[in-house]
Amino acid sequence: MRAADSVREIRLLWAAISGMLIGAFNWLMVGLISGSFDPFDSSLGLLINQLILAIPAMRLAWLYRAHVWLLFLLCAYVGLNAASYVFGSLEARAWFMPGAFTSVVFLFYPAVLALGLTVFRAFQRKRSDSRLSQD
Repeated sequence: MRAADSVREIRLLWAAISGMLIGAFNWLMVGLISGSFDPFDSSLGLLINQLILAIPAMRLAWLYRAHVWLLFLLCAYVGLNAASYVFGSLEARAWFMPGAFTSVVFLFYPAVLALGLTVFRAFQRKRSDSRLSQD
């Protein structure tokens, strides 16, 4: 195995683990700040949720290719739902499956922002590569 392959694997592992931890932290933090366990229950909770997910996703989109931030958001989704099930009340556990489908909404804006940044970064790289080849 080459060193570059192991660096890629470590990067993906880091994206997966940090996604799960930030997803779980996100669900719990929103509950502390907004006063409700479910981020859907308040506008402030939803805004905080979106920011906590979007900022790291956009940072990953700026630094790496799309598969890294996609893995991050997928694992954040798992972390969001695992935290609601593990730390939730009996009512939260009863709503686990509908919540798992509904929490996909939490990933929409961070994914759109990261995708836009990925496209911008790709054009920027292409433009700088064409400038270097002209010189």
